Amino acid sequence: VKRGMTEKALRGGYQACCPLGYKMNNDTKIPEIDSEQAAVVRKIYNEYTNNLKSCLEIARELNSLGCRTRRGALYEARTIKYILQNPFYCGKVRWNRQNHADHTIKDKSEWIIADAAHMAIIDDELFERTQRRIACSARSYRQRAPASLKHWLSGSVKCSCCGSSLVCSVNSGTFQCLKYSKGSCTESHRIKAEQLEALVFEAFETVVAEHGTFELTASSESSDEENILKSRLKRLDLKENRIKQAYREGIDTLEEYRKNKQLLLAEKNDILEYINKSKAEADSRDKSTDMIKSLKSVCTIIKDNSQPKETRANALRSIVDRIVYDRENNSVEIFFFIAES
Repeated sequence: VKRGMTEKALRGGYQACCPLGYKMNNDTKIPEIDSEQAAVVRKIYNEYTNNLKSCLEIARELNSLGCRTRRGALYEARTIKYILQNPFYCGKVRWNRQNHADHTIKDKSEWIIADAAHMAIIDDELFERTQRRIACSARSYRQRAPASLKHWLSGSVKCSCCGSSLVCSVNSGTFQCLKYSKGSCTESHRIKAEQLEALVFEAFETVVAEHGTFELTASSESSDEENILKSRLKRLDLKENRIKQAYREGIDTLEEYRKNKQLLLAEKNDILEYINKSKAEADSRDKSTDMIKSLKSVCTIIKDNSQPKETRANALRSIVDRIVYDRENNSVEIFFFIAES
């Protein structure tokens, strides 16, 4: 049985119930997108990866919008994280991820991830950026800079020619490509530490100044939330029609009809109030995102020479994946975890 299930998984077959955002087509036996639930999924990804909200913040927001999981439960942080890590949403199936006896997660080498036939809700690029941000969040706890750092930029700066790390020589106060030092890279990338620092500071300040680099993709996010709220309003209209029908057919009394209508009206007013409030906040919101605030904070820390090099390194690594130094153009390119630039 297990061998058969493995073969099916390798072929991209479906062996479990559809996740949030999908429903099974009984004719084709291929999951198809549920537009109402898909709006919730897109909102989760956009809020986490573009809006930089935490899983807990997203869960609270969805619950406040009246959204519920497939099982009708409230959202929790772990629910959001599971959705964010599920490759089903970018058109793949994942199998053999956990031990069913104790629900522990297996080593990734044992997982089976294969292309499937269903339509993706999230594109590959957004899914990959999401995984980088999740890794970034874990990085602050599990991948701290070692205490033996020679310089706070050690390990973060890469050679533009071969991609190897630039290592710092304490004696000469310079950085050089590790592979060039060993003879396997053809281009020298030697640069004084203070010059490299100046280039990094300048790059950070440029990104902070150019807010457009990290502006919110508000159009898709607002439309997802709007679709969710519109769906709730439609369901309320259907409920209102049902209670009218019940009154006309003599099932409910006039008093029961009035009471039910008042409850629906109160709920509808709450939704409309939330929509108006969201629009007002969107109109007045500064386009500088939390990412810009993080950049400013990190920039302040790394420019402070009184800070220990480990503190400066950890601040840098909290948002930066790598820094590529191009000696020919005497420039650096910074790749952030949230959105490469």
